[in-house]
Amino acid sequence: MAAIVLEKIPGRSTAAVEKPTVITTPTPNGVFKQRVAPDQDAAEADERCLMAELSIIRGGYWYYYDGHRYERLSDAVAYAQLVQGRTRRSGSIAAS
Repeated sequence: MAAIVLEKIPGRSTAAVEKPTVITTPTPNGVFKQRVAPDQDAAEADERCLMAELSIIRGGYWYYYDGHRYERLSDAVAYAQLVQGRTRRSGSIAAS
């Protein structure tokens, strides 16, 4: 649970400001690391899994797929799914 801290803001009454609680967890080598929120870890893991499944690469600020560059992962995913859907359909037609 986060700690509630009261601080004086100039020109305003005292306001309650919630400060995040930092929980350190030991790692196998004995070094402590700062832990992020579990939902953030899960979201990042889902993104990495989706990127691996669709062969999307992240380079700095950009996402790359099939020679194209995207600012948003959602755009790269949409295009990858579109292209891979076409490839699967044309492969199943040729096999018929």
